[in-house]
Amino acid sequence: MTSPAVITAALLIASTAACGGDDTSISDSGSDSGSDSGSDSGSDSGSDSDSGSDSSVGADADAAVDLPPTVMVTAPTDSAFAQSFDVAVVIADEDVDSVTLDVTTSDAILFPAGSLVVSGTGANRTVTATSAANEIGTATLTFTVTDTATQTGTTTADVDIYVHRTATGVVFTGTAATDVPASIGADNAGNVYLCGHTGVGAGALAVAEKFDLAGASSWAVSLTAPLGNIGRECGVTGDGWLAFATQLKPSGSSNAQETGLYTWDPAGVPVVGQNYQAGGVESYGRTAVIAADGSVYELSLTVANDVELVKFSGAGALLWERTVVQGGPATRATTLVIGPGGNIWALGYGEGTLRDGDLVDHATMDVDGFFAVYAPDGTLRDFELVGGAGDDYLMRVAFYDGAFYLAGATSGVLDTALIGTRDWFVQKRSAIATVSWTKQGGRAGATSGAQGLAMGHDGVVYITGTAAITVGSDSKVHITALASADGSQLYSQEYGEAGQFTAGSDLVYSGRDLIVAGATNGDLDGITPSLGGDDAFILFVDPTDGTIR
Repeated sequence: MTSPAVITAALLIASTAACGGDDTSISDSGSDSGSDSGSDSGSDSGSDSDSGSDSSVGADADAAVDLPPTVMVTAPTDSAFAQSFDVAVVIADEDVDSVTLDVTTSDAILFPAGSLVVSGTGANRTVTATSAANEIGTATLTFTVTDTATQTGTTTADVDIYVHRTATGVVFTGTAATDVPASIGADNAGNVYLCGHTGVGAGALAVAEKFDLAGASSWAVSLTAPLGNIGRECGVTGDGWLAFATQLKPSGSSNAQETGLYTWDPAGVPVVGQNYQAGGVESYGRTAVIAADGSVYELSLTVANDVELVKFSGAGALLWERTVVQGGPATRATTLVIGPGGNIWALGYGEGTLRDGDLVDHATMDVDGFFAVYAPDGTLRDFELVGGAGDDYLMRVAFYDGAFYLAGATSGVLDTALIGTRDWFVQKRSAIATVSWTKQGGRAGATSGAQGLAMGHDGVVYITGTAAITVGSDSKVHITALASADGSQLYSQEYGEAGQFTAGSDLVYSGRDLIVAGATNGDLDGITPSLGGDDAFILFVDPTDGTIR
């Protein structure tokens, strides 16, 4: 965000007669309802030091004059992407000119000193709130009215204000070559990190790029290798550390591949940059994450069809390595997540017999997904298969309110029916082996999947992926929302030009924005990409209905 967001609160002052003299009827009609609104569904209290009781101020005929002023606040409702909020405040008092208005904030970072300015006198006043640059979030603004003439007390009312990022629409990024974004993440400040690769073969470059709240690039790195470096997924911490997994060919005289691992601190300074053979053989990095203690975990697939999990120190020293799965030719590693309690969740899929880290064999039905849960010391805590008859591909896991959610693609029937040739699926589990519900969806004749999964602050489940009529040439990115309680579909949107290639690769929920990554060779949101080949894109989406902001 290159300039601060400006929020204007309009304050309306009324007399006792206009408000009926009721100093306890304080209401807040703004609602949140899981949208991007900065409203507060709770009611604002208007209690005063005299408890609003006539007996507390005496029984003479002039008692009403001595009552404290009262305040009624109607919180703003943010229906789209609003940086300006009107807050209606009604103050009841016999002498409104003697009433002062003060506004304070619960978040001095979002609204620093001098950012809340009260202007005007009498019945019409304005509070101008200017949020700090490069900050998003929610702050409670407390409006305090005081009758300075009678000194009868003060009354307060609270309003929650939400400040969005300023980025909207679509941002294209990449090179003149084919761009393949693999993952997107965000830190607590709302900065967005896009990782993947551009180019093919020996010219492939692993690329990581950071974007600020305005959608502008803050920094970008391109990682080379003698015969190519293919960037896979990144993991982002809340304070802005980044870990990036790649697969590269480090020798100019050999096609043998190794796993690459790179990390950066929040300022974009490189910390770790190394390559190695996972399992002691040729390997391909898939995803990397950084834990709360600074240790780094990376997931790789080997030439032997094994999935390997490796733990490093923050400086890149090897701590331990575990074989998650010994599989067959269809085995893949998909993602790695730090879950509740600091446990490490490794996901993938395979066919035939999958032998877990405790050397226990698991027989799949066709292709099945799997997840393995490890303690930070490398102990295998759980291993489960996900799927049924038909091929099932497990791609993502997310956590909310004690449950966890799995997402991917299926060519079978995990819900009631197969809709396309392949559908997306989402499954909620209340415990490791306890399924609460499973939903699948797509469209007739299409190959669909869930490549990205995110949870909203209110528990809404969001997925993205590709709905392809002709794989690689006629496809669209889909964005779908489900209710966490029962999996019912709230909406599904598709974007992309007919007959063109548009794919969704991942999404992240950040600052009550839904941010989707993908690639296209056609128009998107009325904008024609001009970088060449398939261009990477970032979409800033309203999570309430899936429309592009």
